[in-house]
Amino acid sequence: MRTYLGTDFEIWTGQQSWFWRFSDRNRGSVGAAASEADAVREACRAIEESTGTSPIREWKCFEAAMLGWEFTLNRLEHYLPQVNRAGR
Repeated sequence: MRTYLGTDFEIWTGQQSWFWRFSDRNRGSVGAAASEADAVREACRAIEESTGTSPIREWKCFEAAMLGWEFTLNRLEHYLPQVNRAGR
């Protein structure tokens, strides 16, 4: 689960497509995209439209998602050697 402008949204993949969805008390939307980055971008734009807000820079949502992935991959990079040592 990710959050943008205070709204939680989900991104997942299936059968070579990426999907996104969000729902809040009175609104929600779902969509499909060709890549994960496109799905994140589209979900954020839909949230902006439904809330009537717009970020200062269009890439803000995409940048936030990539920072999240960078953090996750960094943790994985540190975790895998520990697993490898434990398996010996």
